[in-house]
Amino acid sequence: MNELNKISQLDPQNVVIAMRGGYGLHRLLPNIEWDSIANAIQNGPQVCGHSDFTVFQLGLLAKTGAIILAGPMLNHDFGRMGDDGSPVVPDEFMWNHFQSAIRNRALQCEVSTPQSFLRRKRYTNH
Repeated sequence: MNELNKISQLDPQNVVIAMRGGYGLHRLLPNIEWDSIANAIQNGPQVCGHSDFTVFQLGLLAKTGAIILAGPMLNHDFGRMGDDGSPVVPDEFMWNHFQSAIRNRALQCEVSTPQSFLRRKRYTNH
């Protein structure tokens, strides 16, 4: 049994966070017990990750319709070390929204600072 299938056996109070990207995770897809995991997630553990973990998220969505959190990963977002070897404190904005998403099983994110990169220019071909 691969480790991902054990999600279906976890206590509902657990949070499962990917440690890092899951390059090669696609090789495990045929052996994942999608329905068992989806049933557990409906009332139980939260599952979170991003990057190469997206293949698991999309597989779960495609096979069962279950949705999990695309968010921080353990090593990169919570376990990083600074150049001097000291732990890096998680970004307050990320931490607060992560906690809200886990508690509420939903996320409302509002950014009140202007984001200049969001201005869309219209280009025409000549």
